[in-house]
Amino acid sequence: MTSVCLVGVGLIGGSLGQALRSKRRSGKRLFWVSGCGRSTRRLKNAKRLKAIDEYSLSMKVLIPKADIIVLCVPVQFMAKTMREILPYLKSGAIVTDVGSVKQKIIIEAKRILGRRKDVFFVGAHPIAGSEKSGVIYSRPDLFSKAACILTTDGIQPRAFRTIRKMWEQVGAICTSLTAKKHDEIMALVSHLPHFLSFALLSLVEKEARKNSRILSLVGRSFRDMTRVGRSDPILWKGIFRENRFSVKRSLMRFHRILKTLRIQLLRD
Repeated sequence: MTSVCLVGVGLIGGSLGQALRSKRRSGKRLFWVSGCGRSTRRLKNAKRLKAIDEYSLSMKVLIPKADIIVLCVPVQFMAKTMREILPYLKSGAIVTDVGSVKQKIIIEAKRILGRRKDVFFVGAHPIAGSEKSGVIYSRPDLFSKAACILTTDGIQPRAFRTIRKMWEQVGAICTSLTAKKHDEIMALVSHLPHFLSFALLSLVEKEARKNSRILSLVGRSFRDMTRVGRSDPILWKGIFRENRFSVKRSLMRFHRILKTLRIQLLRD
């Protein structure tokens, strides 16, 4: 049985834990799932929801037993978490993540985890989730037929195959990209839409303070465009910061389109 430790058991970590715990071969479970976190209450809730088998607030209790460690923390806390787990990783352990920014994480993994030649890192980004957060919203089919990007920068082949197989076992469709290409694409199709949604929501809420009737008159189109604008702002602040150069380029390209549309509108 493969031992997997989830560092952070929220929506993504909890859903992964539920999916892994359900996998069996000849009636026997394939994965034992543990969870590390900062809140006993949340970890107890994760166990109640069958996302983990055991939990601890201490890295040194669970990390030494894990074959695979999945970092499910906001991207701005990845480096700190890598430093915390480094002393407790057993030889041959594979560390992976679920972050939606890759270049910075790969650099930090090389700098921090690279001190150990007997442990390996594989960057991963399952493209799943929602504007909701917390293990209470987790579900075992979250990754079914969802894309999962694995980064190819400096990989160890066996570790890469192990992480790819893990994601495929929970139903994800894996593809490979360099960290740079990943960040460029995600800036355009994920980070920019969230940025614009936050901006639109901010604009309308500001106007609504002047005219309270506005929010009572919004329709489905507004709700659709601003749904992701209600995502965790701390999480997305970190994503924007860590991928700011690619997001800036995408924003500038979008701005040029808006400028062209504005000119056409004024001409008409």
